[in-house]
Amino acid sequence: MRFIRCLRSKDLPEPQRSKDNESAMEGEFNEVYDALATALSDLYLVDDRAGMGPANAVISMSRFDVSICRHHNIVVDQPAWDPDLIKVMHGLLQKVPDGWTFGIDATDFPPGQAHMVIQKDGTVFGWSEFGARTTLSRFGFPVRMGLLWSIRHLIVNCLDDIRRGFVVRAAMKAPPIEYSVSTDKKNGEQAGHGDGE
Repeated sequence: MRFIRCLRSKDLPEPQRSKDNESAMEGEFNEVYDALATALSDLYLVDDRAGMGPANAVISMSRFDVSICRHHNIVVDQPAWDPDLIKVMHGLLQKVPDGWTFGIDATDFPPGQAHMVIQKDGTVFGWSEFGARTTLSRFGFPVRMGLLWSIRHLIVNCLDDIRRGFVVRAAMKAPPIEYSVSTDKKNGEQAGHGDGE
């Protein structure tokens, strides 16, 4: 396995979208989902019904977490932060069609956000907030990255936090969209129109 830490979440690989229409790939999408849920159930208690499964499950899945593509994501609680998860998911990737990836969301507050993407060739990409860098280590990522890398990670994380803060403030200050209702004089139907229409 080859572990690669990313400085930004946007550096994680994107899921492969189907060149065919989604309905043609729906069977494969569901088949891989069921196989992943079964494989993970051998390790931990899994809720594969989007919150409607066992209350004490440490792995959560939702079939409709993403639009139909060659990717499934799981949400993992701290008791299941273990390299065996990655091994099992990588093993399953060897049995599914090329282009598939699996994702792990190991976010917890504290320490913060952490995400991983596992590829068929054994490459595992990981990103975390600076405070959650040890979360990745629990899954098998190298513990020490060196002083220079850690400083860069801290700086990038701080800049991203500042940027997110500006975006959130701008969104909160934006005026709400106002809708007006008008009546079509021909057939008496009402139509709503926003400011941007």
